[in-house]
Amino acid sequence: MSEMLTTTKTAEILGITTRTLHEWRANGTGPSYVRYSAKTVKYPENELNEWIAARHVKAGA
Repeated sequence: MSEMLTTTKTAEILGITTRTLHEWRANGTGPSYVRYSAKTVKYPENELNEWIAARHVKAGA
């Protein structure tokens, strides 16, 4: 199983604020996550890496 990352760690990896990550969850536009409870959300590291890779843009594209 992939390591599960906290919201803080995920935001740090993406270079965004935790607030932005929260907004992405609310809008359904961010990386996939697992909700353990009303206050506990974790991000599977392998799925985060896939989400990042899917957003790579080649120069000149």
